[in-house]
Amino acid sequence: MKAAKIFCLLFIMLCGSLGAQQNTTFSQYMLNELGLNPASAGESGPLEIIMGRRTQWAGFQGAPVLSMVGISKSIKKKGFYHSWHGVGAYLESDNVGVFATKSFSLIYAWHKRLAHDYVLSAGVSVGVTSYSLDGGVTDAKDPALTLYPPRVIIFPVINPGIRLASKKMYFDLAARQVSINKTVNYDGKTAVGSQNYLMPTMYFTVGRNFSSPSYLWTYTPSIQLRSSVNYYPTFDLNCVVFYRKMIGIGLSYRNLDSFVGMIQFRYKNKIILGLSYDYSISRLSNANANSREVIFGFTPYGAPTQPMNGLRLAQCPGFDR
Repeated sequence: MKAAKIFCLLFIMLCGSLGAQQNTTFSQYMLNELGLNPASAGESGPLEIIMGRRTQWAGFQGAPVLSMVGISKSIKKKGFYHSWHGVGAYLESDNVGVFATKSFSLIYAWHKRLAHDYVLSAGVSVGVTSYSLDGGVTDAKDPALTLYPPRVIIFPVINPGIRLASKKMYFDLAARQVSINKTVNYDGKTAVGSQNYLMPTMYFTVGRNFSSPSYLWTYTPSIQLRSSVNYYPTFDLNCVVFYRKMIGIGLSYRNLDSFVGMIQFRYKNKIILGLSYDYSISRLSNANANSREVIFGFTPYGAPTQPMNGLRLAQCPGFDR
């Protein structure tokens, strides 16, 4: 397919100068499309709410704990299904040791129906991120805090993304922190340690939907590649097998890092619950540094009976299972 070749070529060109990430990684990335690619906002239906929590490297004290919540809604004219808009908001909180990070962004996406039942989407999220020292972890009597007071660092963040999807497959290309930001306060002074740069991170995801002749079983293999300017690319190989589109069991491999087992439950296209467990195969496995993740998705109105783009794009993720 010509469109798919263009997407792959664009990804190769972008990754020529990009390498791993400073951003958090989800094992169940297919359930958190809103947080990774703003182009997915408003694609799945009238209203969608997601929330999740990831506890990484549980064997270490002060290990990363990530929480997120997002909401998106479609905006369309009645009887007009060739193009529509999507809006949303996304909140993320990440605690690593003595550092606490919080980010909030507003999202806009535009969707256009193409030939052969494909939909092209483009979106952008704009927000702020704050860095601070966690007062509940740090010692107020620590003399180091007199040199680096626990001030909050705030800077603008822009995350663009594009997406090509049908009811059978999808291609995602998104970036986080496209403007290379310095970790400085609003007054321009460095805080919480020495000055750092937050480098852009690219995400490329492709997934395919296969069904058995009786539609009793559904197979959804996918791959996600992540790359930033200061390290080598990393990738996840993933496959989830669903029975009657209600119960799914999956396995994933993250290169040189872990194997992931996951189970997902769906109820009438309104509710989805995903659980995963990362078993580390790196040197961190000696410390039992495994990770756990839970993601919950809720669509109050369920899947539309007459999809707004002429397709049956399902909720979480955005292609029909």
